[in-house]
Amino acid sequence: MKPLIVVRDGFDAGVGSAYHGMRMGYYHGFRLLGMEPEFVEHRDIETGEFEDPLYWLTWDDYNNLTPGALEAVKKSTHIVMVNAWFQGMEKMKTLYGAPHPITSTSSAQKIFDSEPDFVWGFDPECNLLFYERWKEGGCRVVSLPWACDTVNYYPSNDDGFESTIVGFVGSYRGYKETQYEDYLWPYKDKLRIWSHSPWPRCYCGPIPYEKIRVMYKNARVCPTISEPSLPVLWGLPERPFDIMGSGGLTILDCVPTYTSFFKEDEVLMPKTVGEYRDMMDVVLSNEELNERYRRVGYEAVMERHTFVHRIQKLLNNLDRNINV
Repeated sequence: MKPLIVVRDGFDAGVGSAYHGMRMGYYHGFRLLGMEPEFVEHRDIETGEFEDPLYWLTWDDYNNLTPGALEAVKKSTHIVMVNAWFQGMEKMKTLYGAPHPITSTSSAQKIFDSEPDFVWGFDPECNLLFYERWKEGGCRVVSLPWACDTVNYYPSNDDGFESTIVGFVGSYRGYKETQYEDYLWPYKDKLRIWSHSPWPRCYCGPIPYEKIRVMYKNARVCPTISEPSLPVLWGLPERPFDIMGSGGLTILDCVPTYTSFFKEDEVLMPKTVGEYRDMMDVVLSNEELNERYRRVGYEAVMERHTFVHRIQKLLNNLDRNINV
C-alpha cells in the first residue's frame, strides 16, 4: 500500500501550521512504520500513476478535485477527515460563539459519491454521535484523534526559554477571549506568548517551528486551551500531545472529554477554573510534582498517543495490519 497524503497545490512541508502539522504527523508516522508515503497535490491526482494507493484526504480537498481526480480517488482505497455534523450544530456553535466548520452540501455529496472506505474525525469514540449526518449518508465513521509527531516533538537538550514561567504558542482568536480570561490572563505577569500574528498582551513575536519543542520542555508550564464548544463536543487539540511529547508540563482546561484520552494520574485535568488555578499554583512552586507530571505525561503519550498508534488503528480499519 502506498500512502498518498493529499495537499493543496504549492504545499510547503517546511511551513508550521495546524494544516502542516497534521499532514507531517501522518507522513512521519507512515515512514516510522516502514511505508513510503508521498504528498500529492490536487492537480497531480488525475495524472498520477500509483500502485495500490491509499489516498488520505480531508473534506475541503473535495472542493479542489477535478472530475478526473474524483474518479481516480473513487477507484482507490481512500479515507477522508471530516468535521462533526449533526442536526442543530449551527445553533450549538452560535451558543458558544465559535466558528462553524460545516461542510457544504456540495462537498458532502462529493464525499458520499466517492464512497470512502471510512471517514474519520478527531473526536473520541464517545463523541461520534456528533457525526450522525455522515452516518446517515452511508459513511462509516472512525475516531482518529490528534497525536504527537515524534519526529518534530521530543525532549530536546537544547538551551533556551529557561526563564519562561508560563509559555504559550498559538494565534490569537477573539472568540476565545473567555478562555483567555480564565486560563491565561490571570498569569499575565508570568506569561509569554509566541505567534506569527500579534496578541493584545504578553506577545513575544514569532517562534521558529523547530524551537517550539524546546520552549515546551524548558518552560515551567504550558497551558492547554481548547475551542469554546469543546466542553460538549469536538476532540482534543494537538497542543497537549505536542507539549507532553516534548517532555513539557501542561494543565488542561476544564473539558470532560479529556478523560477519554488520559487517566487522572497522567495529566492535570481540573474540573473547574478554581481547580485549574490551584493546580497552577502547585506546579509553579512544587518542583517534585512538576517533574512527576512531565514524566508520566510523556510516558502516556509514547504508550498510546503518537501518530504511529493512530495509523495502526487506521490500517486495522482497512484490514491492513503492520505491527507497531
